[in-house]
Amino acid sequence: MQIQSNCCSTYSIYNRCSLGKQSAKQAEVSFGGGLNAEIRKKIQNTDIKDVVSFFNARNIETDFGDNKVIAACCQMTAKIFEDLNLPLPSKIIACDFSKYPKLKNTSLGSCKFYNDSPRTVFFNTYYLDDIGSINLLKTIEGINHTKSSDHFLSTFIHEFSHCCHHDNICKKFGYGKFYHLLKEYPRAKFFQPDAIDILEELGKMDTKKVSKLISSQLGTYATTNFLELVAEAHTKVITKALNSSATKCNYNPFLKNQFTNNKKLNSIISASFNGDLERLRSLVS
Repeated sequence: MQIQSNCCSTYSIYNRCSLGKQSAKQAEVSFGGGLNAEIRKKIQNTDIKDVVSFFNARNIETDFGDNKVIAACCQMTAKIFEDLNLPLPSKIIACDFSKYPKLKNTSLGSCKFYNDSPRTVFFNTYYLDDIGSINLLKTIEGINHTKSSDHFLSTFIHEFSHCCHHDNICKKFGYGKFYHLLKEYPRAKFFQPDAIDILEELGKMDTKKVSKLISSQLGTYATTNFLELVAEAHTKVITKALNSSATKCNYNPFLKNQFTNNKKLNSIISASFNGDLERLRSLVS
């Protein structure tokens, strides 16, 4: 399949903490980051066939293999997004990233946009095969302030949030409108930008001048680019609004567009989400 655009994936905490997979499983894990005994039991008792049927009913193709953790967490995330009336991925795949050259093996998850399947999310079975490991990862991320949330669902919410961003940009600018021509004239100046151009630009624009502001509110990973900024901002407000059973939000986290307590950063997030490049450039210059 032809890749038109892809989002940088959620990185693995292992490569920053020198924490091997085996030691993560052996470590003592608390019930922090939203994970409690009830949820742990629910995940362990997950029937993957039921989860597949859930997504089939929504015309979403899935391949979870035998990974209950990814299947359960994806279903929980999908229900949260449905309750908030947010778009879902077109396809969800659980796989060992080390076996796929286009997927970064140090990542927990990835969201890629393809010509024939616009929203595909991947989750790395090498790391995400034990709920205790996920909880430990989230705890370490919180300590290091690398991510905006230490909730155990944050990786899944982050990747699903890329899909929301993609959906919004496509609705505003059109997806692949001049794709057949862009292949021949990739930088033709006489074309109005479409979703592909906008997403690629958001992925390339430098965050350096506002990196301190971003990292202070959303963690260092949000400074990677403006695609990751949006995904981390959404992850933060959604996980903050979740109830204790992680089944739905107690309130609409997007009602006032207050992602952080900083007005300028909220405007940067909003401009990024809406693909308003001119305003974004003025805000970060």
